[in-house]
Amino acid sequence: FFGRPIQVDNLQPGVLVNNYIQSTAVDLSLLGFGELMGKLDENNAKPLFIIHDALIIDTAKDYISEIKGLAGDYYKHTELGIFPGKLGVFNV
Repeated sequence: FFGRPIQVDNLQPGVLVNNYIQSTAVDLSLLGFGELMGKLDENNAKPLFIIHDALIIDTAKDYISEIKGLAGDYYKHTELGIFPGKLGVFNV
């Protein structure tokens, strides 16, 4: 959807559709993560890395409720619609 080239070496049915969906989902995740990080106070939330469809952020316990409020329960793309999201909190 976003113009990423898709290479298909396997001619089995559904591979092209699967690759298109996976590629689009990755790009949607990255857009959503970027939008969220743009809303957060960079002094209180440090992005560490992305694992598949999860953004790992280092933050203080007292900023978690702010992140929850800014993240919401979904990401809305103007052309593709609404995609649910979930915030998980891990104490280390």
